[in-house]
Amino acid sequence: MPHSRNTCLLTLLWVALLATACRPTPSVPEPGTDAYQETITAFYTGLAALQAGEDRGARALLERVTEQAPGEPAAWANLGLLALRRNDLEAARRYLNQAARLAPENPRIHVLQARLALAEDQPEQARSHLLQALRTDPSDLEAAYLLFQLLETHPMPDDTLTADTLLARMLHYHPDNQALWLERLHRAVATQNARMLRETVTHLQSLVSTWPEEARVVWQELQALIRPPDWTALTTQVRFLRNTLLQHPAFRTDLAELQPPPDVLSPPLSNPLRLKRPQATFALPDTLMTFQPEPLSTASVQALRVVWKAADASPSLLLVRARDVQFHDGAVLNRPGPTPPTVSPRNSLALFDFDNDFRMDIALLGRQGLRLYRQHADGAFTTIELPDLPAVTLTGLWVADFDLEGDLDLLVGTRSGIFWVGNNGDQTFQIQRVFSTAPHQLVWSDLDSDGDPDLAVLDLNGTLHLWRNERQGLFLPDTTLPSTTSCTITTADLDHNGRLELILWRPDGTLQQLAYAPHTRSWHISSLPSRTPTLPESTCRQAHLFTADLDNNGAQDLIASVPAQTWIWLVNARGNLRPEPLSLNAQTFDAADLNGDGRLDLAAVQPDGTPIRLLNQSDAPYGWTQLHPQAVVVGDQRVNSFGIGGIVEIRAGTIYQKQVIQAPVVHFGLGLETRVPLARIVWPNGNVQAEFNLAANQTVQATQRLKGSCPWVFTFNGERMVFVTDFIWGSPLGLRINAQETGDIAQTEDWIKIRGDQLRPRNGFYDVRITAELWETHFFDHISLMAVDHPEGTEIWVDERFAFPPRLLKLYTTGPVQPIARATNHTGRDVTAMVQQRDGHYFDAFALGAYQGIAEPHFIEVDLGKEVPADQPLYLIAYGWLRPTDSSINVAISQGRHPRPRGLRVEVPDGQGGWRVAYPDLGFPAGRLKTIVIDLTNQFPKGGPYRVRLHTNLEIYWDWIGWAEGRPALSLRTHRLQPAVAELRYRGYSATVQPFHAAPEIPLYDSLASTAQRWRDLEGYYTRFGDVRELLARVDDRYVIMNAGDELVLRFQALPDPPEGWVRDFVLIGDGWVKDGDFNTTFSRTVRPLPYHGQPGYDTPPGRLWDDPVYQRFPEDWLHFHTRYVAPDRFDQQLTLPLK
Repeated sequence: MPHSRNTCLLTLLWVALLATACRPTPSVPEPGTDAYQETITAFYTGLAALQAGEDRGARALLERVTEQAPGEPAAWANLGLLALRRNDLEAARRYLNQAARLAPENPRIHVLQARLALAEDQPEQARSHLLQALRTDPSDLEAAYLLFQLLETHPMPDDTLTADTLLARMLHYHPDNQALWLERLHRAVATQNARMLRETVTHLQSLVSTWPEEARVVWQELQALIRPPDWTALTTQVRFLRNTLLQHPAFRTDLAELQPPPDVLSPPLSNPLRLKRPQATFALPDTLMTFQPEPLSTASVQALRVVWKAADASPSLLLVRARDVQFHDGAVLNRPGPTPPTVSPRNSLALFDFDNDFRMDIALLGRQGLRLYRQHADGAFTTIELPDLPAVTLTGLWVADFDLEGDLDLLVGTRSGIFWVGNNGDQTFQIQRVFSTAPHQLVWSDLDSDGDPDLAVLDLNGTLHLWRNERQGLFLPDTTLPSTTSCTITTADLDHNGRLELILWRPDGTLQQLAYAPHTRSWHISSLPSRTPTLPESTCRQAHLFTADLDNNGAQDLIASVPAQTWIWLVNARGNLRPEPLSLNAQTFDAADLNGDGRLDLAAVQPDGTPIRLLNQSDAPYGWTQLHPQAVVVGDQRVNSFGIGGIVEIRAGTIYQKQVIQAPVVHFGLGLETRVPLARIVWPNGNVQAEFNLAANQTVQATQRLKGSCPWVFTFNGERMVFVTDFIWGSPLGLRINAQETGDIAQTEDWIKIRGDQLRPRNGFYDVRITAELWETHFFDHISLMAVDHPEGTEIWVDERFAFPPRLLKLYTTGPVQPIARATNHTGRDVTAMVQQRDGHYFDAFALGAYQGIAEPHFIEVDLGKEVPADQPLYLIAYGWLRPTDSSINVAISQGRHPRPRGLRVEVPDGQGGWRVAYPDLGFPAGRLKTIVIDLTNQFPKGGPYRVRLHTNLEIYWDWIGWAEGRPALSLRTHRLQPAVAELRYRGYSATVQPFHAAPEIPLYDSLASTAQRWRDLEGYYTRFGDVRELLARVDDRYVIMNAGDELVLRFQALPDPPEGWVRDFVLIGDGWVKDGDFNTTFSRTVRPLPYHGQPGYDTPPGRLWDDPVYQRFPEDWLHFHTRYVAPDRFDQQLTLPLK
């Protein structure tokens, strides 16, 4: 009987194994089918979304791949990577197991499984996966370095593979990796191996000339310690050298190959494993495309320009003539005299919406100067008075937001230099000479990949000049630029690497590409496979160069034109310019879809001077889209109406394009795609926005997200982590208060109240989390928690205002808060229901102003009722939030005649039927969900009335206002708690909700929106992850430096419950600073200069690290704590993902 049972079991087992063996591998679609194209598009777009940190979109797209191609291991693996980044280990295990079943030998999948094992604290399992990865691909540097670290931390006694052996193998496969050689140097010193030390130093000596100055100095000091080796000193010096080299982009690139940054964790699988890889990046060029001429007028013109007269208008052509310009509807605008012969006709006018009303205005040059026309709602134009230009010869006119404060300015070229005609935002202008070079052509674009636009100029001799934008109106000439002479220039991303290059057309007919390489911080010039006949001097002065995707194959084509001739170089399927151009017998000036068929037509002038439009004729079935970027103007104005100067990037399968926004409509060809699965807009103020699944002719409106608002505080309430408020709001570094001045820091300490129902013990600890999620760097010098026990029926408060002079940091004790009797706004409207209880319905009975944070002058009048105690301390308790301005807005509103921001002015009845000022300026709530305490003791006339007016012109939204009797003699029991745990770690970015404009944006701790780099981070040294209690123990200028995406986990030992009849609230106490990346914030590109308490101002430019006063006091902190270097190296290339 047992034998029969065993036989049966064996039979069943064999049947099961045979069934498993015969089970078909999940399928993938075949090339040439619609399913294949959809799957490939979803795979590569999902990959780009993963790299750009758009986690939700990435997950949706990659899951679509697994539905359409369940047999594709790379999609499962990338879903596993996304889950790992989000610390969802269960989902990661599920996805990676499926990937491994489909591709059991793939080394990248084994590396991801090793990452999962390490996250689950299973080093032996991780080791096994890494060994398997290296058996398949011995050159896998990430796998080898992970294993190297494991061998150092978890050595096996009987293991023949040692850390030194593995390090030698890595150098064999990657002999040029500087980070590996630094690791070998560290290893030589750690093991006191003199021979290895000499060999390593000899090799590194050949690289020293490429290192920055600070690293070379450290290297010289290190060499002095070698003969004989001072091993103790060398240990410190090697660490110092490594940290110094982190400032070097080439070293960071090499290090990332060994150890990807925390937000990356591990590179994704960049290509499918079973799906057939696309053979081309773009669609085939449409070499059969033709252009049908259509005459516009029999009269001659100098040039043509495409114009969108309003946001909802179709494009039309503007006839540019010597004495005037004419619109398609016949309207004529006169110049101030004929066009000067020194001005190229195309550069004799500027189309721009200077007053942000979504109607195009126009500026014209003439011999008598500059004239500006403003367009009205009916389409008519009137002139706007401008300051007089000096009596100089004019050379051209261009548009730029020169001071980066949100509205568009003019740059006027003259023989004596470039004049900035600054837009004050109120239909007035200022004028100032900013450069002494006389320009023939000008480009305003980010050419050095640091986030802000630079200025490239061809002078009247064709010599190229470049000024790099250092922000706050400071431009430095770049003396490393290669010497070259050109007829004209433009900017584009022709090599599809996410960085903008200058394209130059030289007099000898050659075209060149000038690109900045952040990796080496140098310029590189290369020849394009395109050329024209030699250009005579007169022709050279009239040359014009631009890019547009004329055949809609998904890549920008290059168009060069001179009088009577145009050359068009299309881009082939591999993304390269074809050497054979299409040729047209007319000069072209602009491209736009003039007849609504989705193809770009050309605005041109024939050899006889008559204008025509060249209508694009093609049978290619290529898709396209036109995006309409639009800013939020009313109540915002951080960005000009059409986002001019911003950047739009798209990813549609293998197609990647990047364009500067130069007009109200941005056209993208899509090849065989029909929609834009992913677009990323970087608005001119640096704010980043992603959009998914955009159709043709899609309007994209800027979201009104704050890019800076201090750290966010979350607490455990007994069930989950909840948002409390923001923190360290009163000490912003480098905040501009107007166009000339930076605000000083008066108070670095901050107190915020945490209600008892917001903070409950968890496993014996109070759990507090502080997250950095905006375009900011945070410096935390001290954090502690005060537990405050008080009798039931009483309240404690903290005055959470930003004010100057600073508010008192103290506890206010009161009885229960009483409801107000009535509230009205400045127009007499009853708003009692808005503020009578804390319910998320905010007082918003006022009109918004022109700029974010500014409203019309208004007040809320509160009647406290008749039960107010006449002879007791009395407080008004107001709970709400502030939508703030920022540095750029403050610069903008300081120009012209704009109302300046005014804090809360408190008025009370004067006893004679009028009002008197009790407090002229109490500041404002310091961020979101803040309570302010206003002392009204002895402020009212005897017998009342007990009414209060809160005046301001700021966007302050009150949720709840009440009053309470003061209890100054109330007995309190306070306990100041230091953190038992203070751990810095990487987390990512919270999802947020904002139900309506008057409500604050609230982050959700349990829902991550993104785990990858979201902002163009401030560059510099940040605190390494791990225990940071030592840095937070006291106020001493030794601080934690946090970057966006970081989280500070704090746990305080919980106290016994308060005695019966008492309740407990808390006060979180912090000391530190916040610095944001706003273009007008002082030194906003870098972490340094480092703040300290003896420095109220912030005006010393950052120099060398070791010259910084804080570093000089605590140099050891840069060996033990501040060893993580962050730079926005990958920001511009997050969507690029070239095929390998």
